[in-house]
Amino acid sequence: MKKQQYRDLVFPLIIVVLNFIIVFPWFGDGYPSSASIEPIVITQAQFIRDNWPHLSWFPNWYLGYPYRLAGSPLLPVLIALINFICPDWSFWFVYRLITGLALIVLPLGFYFLARSLTKKDNWLAV
Repeated sequence: MKKQQYRDLVFPLIIVVLNFIIVFPWFGDGYPSSASIEPIVITQAQFIRDNWPHLSWFPNWYLGYPYRLAGSPLLPVLIALINFICPDWSFWFVYRLITGLALIVLPLGFYFLARSLTKKDNWLAV
C-alpha cells in the first residue's frame, strides 16, 4: 500500500474515532431538558407509528394542525420505521442512535467535501 493511500484511510478513520469518543455519552440513557424540542420529534414518531397511513391531522400540538405542516418529516419517519422493524427498541433509543450516528458521520462528510472542493491530496491542507 502506498503512503498516500495509507494517509487517505487513516485521517478519515481518525475523524470517525474522535467523533465517536466525543459523541459516545449521547448514546446513554437520559432525558432532554424542559426547553428541548426533542420530545416533539419523539411524539411525531409515535403518531406516525400509531396512525399510519392516516396522517392528515396532528392533534398533539397547539390543539392540532395539519400534519404536513409539522416540520421536517425525515427524522420522525425514520424513528417510526426503525421502531416498527425493531419494536423492542424505544423511541428514545432510536432517536439517540440516529442523531448520534449523524453526529459521528457528518464531520467525515465535511472532510471529503473540503477535499474535493480544494482538489488537494494533502490532508493537512484540508
